[in-house]
Amino acid sequence: MTAAKRIARAQAEIEALVLDAAPMRELQEELRRYPSRLLRQLAAEFRRRRGPVPDHALELAPYVGETALRALVASGLVEQADSPHALRAYVPTVRALELVERLADEG
Repeated sequence: MTAAKRIARAQAEIEALVLDAAPMRELQEELRRYPSRLLRQLAAEFRRRRGPVPDHALELAPYVGETALRALVASGLVEQADSPHALRAYVPTVRALELVERLADEG
């Protein structure tokens, strides 16, 4: 077996063991749910402000929050908007508002 294959197998074994650990499962669950919570927060703030929500008005967890916000934009649920009060501001799309409404109805 070559050194490269030994390294790849060791790396794969480490990843399998770590991904099966409880803290990593909890992190994976948080990564699945965080964008939904952030979208609800953004929609509520959008309604309250009646306009774009500056990024500094959102409670974003370091890195995970920024990544979730970028994912919401990339998925088409949120659009970046102009705002005189912030470098970056966001607006939920009509589809996002409908989905948030459905969450409220079911929750």
